[in-house]
Amino acid sequence: MASLHELCVNVLRRNYHSQSNKERSYPMVEFIGIPTAKKRRSLSALQACTTIYGLLYLYFFIWSFIPTSGTWNPISDNPNFDPWDLEMIFVKLLFVIFLVGYFYSWKNGGITGLIFLFWFILSVCMAVWVSTTLHRDSDMAVVMAIPLLVIGILFIVSWYKKRRATPSA
Repeated sequence: MASLHELCVNVLRRNYHSQSNKERSYPMVEFIGIPTAKKRRSLSALQACTTIYGLLYLYFFIWSFIPTSGTWNPISDNPNFDPWDLEMIFVKLLFVIFLVGYFYSWKNGGITGLIFLFWFILSVCMAVWVSTTLHRDSDMAVVMAIPLLVIGILFIVSWYKKRRATPSA
């Protein structure tokens, strides 16, 4: 005599094979391991580049919380580095904006590109502010922001090409 589990699997398999691809969406079928017709999203090259940039940015972000008093810090050559001065608060705000753009990269490339362009503009504004007001060297901040500018532009181009390729209903 067949167990209850085997009976359920057989019924689900029969229903699965008797319906077309558009009608197949059984959560229980996925749970027990029968393949479904759902399309699985894969990681694009832009998302991979953004992930690598994000990991490097996370390393920088973690170091921005570590106060130093005369010891070596890869973020600042200032011996009295304070992680909560106005510049570092702005850096933390930029990281949050980057995270919002990163999470949108899985849903909408156009919005991601706009968020990354906004992030780049804020980063350049911060660099100008730091160099004029605080009299610190901030050229490297702009150089480090250029890859995300390129990634943002590529997200917008990719989104635009996808949008043009899809026929409007």
